[in-house]
Amino acid sequence: MTIPRQGRRDRPDPAGAAFPHGHDPHDRNIRLAPSFPVLDDVQTAMTGVATCIALAAAEHLQARHQTERSTPEDASLES
Repeated sequence: MTIPRQGRRDRPDPAGAAFPHGHDPHDRNIRLAPSFPVLDDVQTAMTGVATCIALAAAEHLQARHQTERSTPEDASLES
């Protein structure tokens, strides 16, 4: 978790600010640091975050399933 620097509430930090020199090498960083959000805004944002997490998990499981399925078939074709 990144804590915003004190005295800079007038503007948001630029993208990648949580990494040295602002460079996120794997483009994986999501920085959530609103000052005083309204509860409705937090709920809306968390719905979006949860959707992204569910999509990433589904893509990961699908890729793993395809890898597991292709391995035994490849072995049976060689014999």
